[in-house]
Amino acid sequence: MSDRPGVYTIRDIAAEMEDVFKGCHVDTPYTMGTSTVAEVKFDEYEIRIIRTGGGVDSQKFNFRFLQKVVPPGQRSPIKILHRDLRTTDPKVLVQAIRSVKEHLLGTVQSINQALKRKPVALTRGIEDLLDKA
Repeated sequence: MSDRPGVYTIRDIAAEMEDVFKGCHVDTPYTMGTSTVAEVKFDEYEIRIIRTGGGVDSQKFNFRFLQKVVPPGQRSPIKILHRDLRTTDPKVLVQAIRSVKEHLLGTVQSINQALKRKPVALTRGIEDLLDKA
């Protein structure tokens, strides 16, 4: 935590993200001005948190959950904004991070279920088809 009580630094945000997305690297690129950024990227998904303000009363968090889509042809990729949240409460921010993880895990689960082999009755010949009729 920060050395100032109640202030949530970008390192605190990165630690929360690394705790939720275990094994993932959270990038905190250098920014100019009073805002700081923490972001984690998966293949086509990206979670970005921008923190502005220095004190307890002035700190604001902008949470964005994006998906990069590459359209067909020579067009450049676009980013679709799935969730955009602005808050001053760190607890709301942590809940938003966890809800994105649940969304991503649900997507993975749906894909796994769709690709799973379904049991199908074995048909060895015409007799098997006539027996079921």
